[in-house]
Amino acid sequence: MERVDSLFLRLNLLFDPDLREARRKSGVTLVGYAVTILVDLLLPIVAIVFYFALAVLLVVPFKTISRELFVAAASNSSWNR
Repeated sequence: MERVDSLFLRLNLLFDPDLREARRKSGVTLVGYAVTILVDLLLPIVAIVFYFALAVLLVVPFKTISRELFVAAASNSSWNR
């Protein structure tokens, strides 16, 4: 029974949308940091802007914001009247 519970928890975590979003963001961020380090060697000022953009990407939940804005816009549209 313990193995079944453990498997259920792992599968539940595997399909959790919040964890999928976090994994996607971490992959994008790692690639972004690698590119920024290479840019930093040539153009340090541009690299500072990239670092700031990566920080914003990690902190701001763009997907959630766009989903909320889309739902709000859909509820206010003339299609629902």
